Amino acid sequence: NNLKGTIPEEIGLLSSSETLRLPKNNIGGTIPDTIGNMVSLSVIDMSNNKITGAIPSTLSGVRDLILLDLSQNQLNSSIPLELYELHFLRILSLATNRLSGKLDPSINNMTSLVTLDMRRNEISGTFPLDFD
Repeated sequence: NNLKGTIPEEIGLLSSSETLRLPKNNIGGTIPDTIGNMVSLSVIDMSNNKITGAIPSTLSGVRDLILLDLSQNQLNSSIPLELYELHFLRILSLATNRLSGKLDPSINNMTSLVTLDMRRNEISGTFPLDFD
């Protein structure tokens, strides 16, 4: 596809949508906070775009999310603590962005996580996973 432009605030009105797949486009701008109103989503894939700014903390409202792929964008914030509240998340890909800061130990609460891809960011510190 070759979708251009930004993600509108009104996307949050699609509260019964189960899948949001917008990979490999030319979408820019930020992810609107209203995405947290899309409470029925199980998949969000916005990889390979030109999305900037922060990962919205409101994503914690999408409780049944199992896949979140925001890789290969230009996100440039720390990872919001609220993201670690997604206990059903199985795949989290945030690779190839400009994310910074440290992984919080509360990542241990993401007990369903099978795949974690954080490569090519500016995240520092020790890996907090508790394997005991």
